[in-house]
Amino acid sequence: MTLNSIKNALFATIHGMTREEYDLQKAQNELREVTDRFLVEHPEYLATVPAAPQTVSKTTIIKMLGAGADVFKPSDIDPEALERAKAVCRKMVADDPSRYGHIVRHQGV
Repeated sequence: MTLNSIKNALFATIHGMTREEYDLQKAQNELREVTDRFLVEHPEYLATVPAAPQTVSKTTIIKMLGAGADVFKPSDIDPEALERAKAVCRKMVADDPSRYGHIVRHQGV
């Protein structure tokens, strides 16, 4: 062990951290210092920060999407497939009502 690693281990123990936690905190602090120093040396990067996104109204979105965008059109559902799915769901609930009973109550099947 080097003198520096012993010093770091003692410091971590005194502050109630493991050595790995101390190493991680030390790395984060060093990264923060390097980033701050870079931004001080290159202030032009701070000037090019993008503006915050603006809120867009529903009307604006509809205009962007085009005519008929605000009309809900349900997809075509095959009635036979829907009945088969309901039958399978009922069978599952009948086999184990404690596990699947919430499906019938919430979905209205």
